[in-house]
Formats: sequence, C-alpha cells, structure tokens
Amino acid sequence: APGFGWGPSSFLGLRMLSDMKKTLAVTALAVLALTGCASKAPAAAPATIAQPTTATPVEATPEPEPTKTAKRANVPWSDYDASVQAGIDAQTEAKDCAGLQAAFETTDANNEATMSRTGHNNADLLRYIDESLRLAGCY
Repeated sequence: APGFGWGPSSFLGLRMLSDMKKTLAVTALAVLALTGCASKAPAAAPATIAQPTTATPVEATPEPEPTKTAKRANVPWSDYDASVQAGIDAQTEAKDCAGLQAAFETTDANNEATMSRTGHNNADLLRYIDESLRLAGCY
C-alpha cells in the first residue's frame, strides 16, 4: 500500500532497524564489559623511586653508662639493712655479675614485702642494682 510505508518493503526496513538495534546493544554491552562499567577508584599513579637525600640519618643516642662519680639512683637506704648497699657495692667492684643478678632477683621477689613494711616498692633499689650491673660490665 503506497503512501503509508506499511508494505512488505517497510517491514523489511523495520526488521533491519531492529537487527541494528540488537547489534548496537550487544556491542555496547561488550564495550561496557571490557572497560568495566562499575565505578572504580582511579588507578594509582605509578610508584616512583625515591631519590637519595644528602641528609645524614639520625642515630639513636645510647643511654649514658653509669660511672662511680655519676649520680646514682636515689635509694632510701635508711629503709634497708646497712649491709644491702655495702654488699651491692662490693659485688660491683668485684664485677660479680652472678651475685648482682641474684641480688636483683631477690629484691624483685621482695617487692611486696618492702611495700608493706615501708610504704614504697623496690623500684629505686632495682634501678641501683641495674646501674651496678652496667658498671660491672655485665651488659
């Protein structure tokens, strides 16, 4: 039927148009699938190798070694038997590492008893013995 475009040739044109739409849709889906349609974070910039600097690294400052003339831990000696300091000092002079370590362990084990008796713990005495271990060259 001339004039309205509904004849057999028009149907063929509609079918071709439909096929083209399908092809276009399939192509669009393929492109989306290959490129990824999901929202993704942008790719990170490629890593770069840091250039060496001329600054010198900071070295850790070691703790100063205690010396005989250096101020030692402030131990409340009046709360201990007089032989405690004398014994520790004698072991330090003799470089008796085993004796000093035993004194440290005994002092640590008696911490609660000292707290009950004096109201303070053995932290200062333990620090003094640790300084003695260093002075004696035990570590």
